[in-house]
Amino acid sequence: MEQNINAPWVVTEEDGVTVYNVCIDTGSGKRAIEIALLTDVHFNAINDRDREENHELVMASYNDPVLWLKDGASRVNLERCFNVSKGADQIVITGDLMSYLSYGNLELVKKHIFEPYPDIMAALGNHDPLRSWRAQTDERDTLDERLKIIEDNWIHDIYYTSKVIGGRVMLIQMDNGLKSEYGVSEAFWERQVEPFKKDLATARENGYTVLLFYHVPISARDEKYDACAPILSKGVVANLSSNYNIIGPRSTGASKTVYELIINNGDIIKGAFCGHMHANYYTEIKARDARGNDCVIPQHTLTGVPYNKGHVMKIKVN
Repeated sequence: MEQNINAPWVVTEEDGVTVYNVCIDTGSGKRAIEIALLTDVHFNAINDRDREENHELVMASYNDPVLWLKDGASRVNLERCFNVSKGADQIVITGDLMSYLSYGNLELVKKHIFEPYPDIMAALGNHDPLRSWRAQTDERDTLDERLKIIEDNWIHDIYYTSKVIGGRVMLIQMDNGLKSEYGVSEAFWERQVEPFKKDLATARENGYTVLLFYHVPISARDEKYDACAPILSKGVVANLSSNYNIIGPRSTGASKTVYELIINNGDIIKGAFCGHMHANYYTEIKARDARGNDCVIPQHTLTGVPYNKGHVMKIKVN
């Protein structure tokens, strides 16, 4: 179904789950470190607290006949994906764990993701902080109030988290899902800039391989990728010329700073991984190494958990 340009995946199937195998060869000669990537779970549920609160946008989302996966139906595929991922050194989810912010959805996230996998890394997506899945203006809650609800229920910092696996691979998850009441201005945050700079300096000093995880794909600065659109699982062709350039050379503020940090560290950032598109797609971000030489950063976009019997990307760093 998908169109890709030289996608470096070996596609297999495990327990019905489609698995995209990616190998990053660093020449270490050591045991491969494996990271399992999932994305776009899209829980859709409410609980008694939601019914008591009776937030009009939450209730409208839950009762919207267009919205799929009612009452947490995606947990069936999620369990399959987790079973396939159990041997990994780290599991990462790149956003949209929820289709909208409700206490029922947070309850499912806690029960099916955070409690059984307390070491998981989970970035936010554009849907997670919205009361309405249709990304309408929320008149009862400010964005800060909604993010505070998520912070109080999340397993780690929602904006930026990093860890080193096996003494040689640094994983960084960053929120770039939402900085607008309408959900149309995906961007990085000012509060991410300094920790990102520090981690990149640490990685360079120690010879770590850096892998980035965020929700919204960033611009590859290469028209050939915009011209090759993936076909989504429902047969809709994505418009990459708009989606992939939200965060890129035309960005301003913190988004521009983070983007430039990424493209100027192409020698240590060996891969970027994301979701959002509900399709598999591969791009190569034009970048530079520490000496200013041209290089590329592979960017892998993964299909969401709910499609077919589930989708997982297994990333092995040798």
